[in-house]
Amino acid sequence: MCGILGFYDTQRGLNKVLFEKSLELMEFRGPDDSGVEIYNDQIYLGQKRLAIIDLTSAGHQPMESHDGKLSIVFNGEIYNYQALRNQLINDGQVFFSNSDTEVLLLGYKEWGLPLLLNKIKGMFSFAIYDKELGVIIGARDRFGIKPFYYSNDFQGFGFSSNLKSLKVLLEREENTLNENALLDFLNLGYVPNPDCIWESCNKLPPAHFFEYSLETTILKVERYWELAISSVKLPFNKACEQFESMLDRSIDDHLVADVPIGLFLSGGYDSSTVLAKMSSRVKQINTFSIGFKDSDRSEHLVAEELASKFKTNHQTLLVDKDDDVLGDLHELVRFLDEPYAISSMIPYYLVSKLASNQNKVVMVGDGGDELLGGYNWHYHIARTEREFWLKKQARFLKGGGYRNYLSKRYAKVMGTLSKEDLSVFKPRIEKKIKQRQLDFYKGNMRDTGSMVKDMQYLDMATFLPEPALTRADRMSMAHSIEVRVPFLDHELFEFTFGLHPSSYFDRHAKKPFLNKILNDTPASFILNLPKRGFSFQFLDWFKSKESQQLIEEQLVRLPNIFNHSFSYDNLSPLMNFKLLVLSIWIKQNL
Repeated sequence: MCGILGFYDTQRGLNKVLFEKSLELMEFRGPDDSGVEIYNDQIYLGQKRLAIIDLTSAGHQPMESHDGKLSIVFNGEIYNYQALRNQLINDGQVFFSNSDTEVLLLGYKEWGLPLLLNKIKGMFSFAIYDKELGVIIGARDRFGIKPFYYSNDFQGFGFSSNLKSLKVLLEREENTLNENALLDFLNLGYVPNPDCIWESCNKLPPAHFFEYSLETTILKVERYWELAISSVKLPFNKACEQFESMLDRSIDDHLVADVPIGLFLSGGYDSSTVLAKMSSRVKQINTFSIGFKDSDRSEHLVAEELASKFKTNHQTLLVDKDDDVLGDLHELVRFLDEPYAISSMIPYYLVSKLASNQNKVVMVGDGGDELLGGYNWHYHIARTEREFWLKKQARFLKGGGYRNYLSKRYAKVMGTLSKEDLSVFKPRIEKKIKQRQLDFYKGNMRDTGSMVKDMQYLDMATFLPEPALTRADRMSMAHSIEVRVPFLDHELFEFTFGLHPSSYFDRHAKKPFLNKILNDTPASFILNLPKRGFSFQFLDWFKSKESQQLIEEQLVRLPNIFNHSFSYDNLSPLMNFKLLVLSIWIKQNL
């Protein structure tokens, strides 16, 4: 896990001092090592390294091929790098390190980018400067686990793991807020890709690569992977057996590291399954959880019982209203590239801080709900699916009605703004913000033949890369921790999405595959517990005179968006939280 930065300066206005200043802004992403290389006084590459694989100086970046024709900066982990390394050695490539970075570099040299991307498994964002071809090429992983921001304008082409670092390099031009991105944040709680909060920047979408020509300054961005979907009916036991075998391989892949690996333990099915699998592979596991003080429903109680049964080295952080959660919010917003207001980011930030004293790498159960249809809305839509097809098929399938129907259903379960919340906006904004949400969901739909699987795909395409994985990356990296996500194995997703829902989903039971896997482990006691999730409902804590004052002070800076006569007391806790996060972000960044 690292931070990368690069810039091709067409105007020759950049210098090493400014570039290094920009790189230092992501010190938290890689405190173990730092490197900068400059080519032809125009091409700048930099990296901040968190050493996980090959802890020696041989893993230093930017890394050059031994013939000097290629140079790479890389953020992430390639889990099958050892097998690919052996292939490359057999093909005649010579290695000078044991790092996965060099596997990417020589894999590109031997196979080219398309075949390399087809071969690698992992989480990544990287860029390679190919001196012979005169291009900068790179890619982002299939699910968007690792961030990649870029800018392409008259100044040149720049990219970074950290938006603030890129913004420093663009300080020679005015940075303007992207109104559409701002409205999406206020509605969804995050800015969807490929948009960015700044007009001058974009996000590289998951499963995409880019190629930038130094000669023509043309940037090409293309998708390299799309989740294949089919509907094969397998007997449950056979499907579950194949699923568990693939999950075992993914767990093994994600345990490859030269440092110890811990686990964020919530007490739910997903992290409990990861714990059960890790326990047979790792002698002593450090586990970490967070919860409420004085609450008999706090998830930490289940986590602690799991830790006891699996004999882990467990730590729990308990919080309550008297703690300085507003101060924590101000601090964590400093690590956000864009406004972001998902309530679970605060416990994620705090448990990452707790774990940072013992581990540089932790496993998490994120992705299990998207993979197996574990959210409450999956069960709700499953119970109405038969009624939909029997009674409304003809009416809704005409004129794209199905997409309209499902996008509205999805918007409802994900949360739509109330009349009181919409009152904060100017009249023109109110209409625009509602339509953008529906258009966003409709634009990311796939018709799989199953409403449950359609919603799962929407989750993977929209909810997973930005709110879920942004939370995991930014909140963990704030404390220089690498988070690994074993459920986000693309072969595991291809297998599950290739099944008919009846093979892995039961509208009356939670995650049948994981239920069967856990049933024969010490974690079996959780199977009858209600879903609690890795968050807590504490948004009311942020409705205060102090918060109201900050919101009122900062929103006047956006007079074209907000109606400043709205009633603060009538805002929902969630809208208050969004406005508070936005106000803190504005104060820190504008």
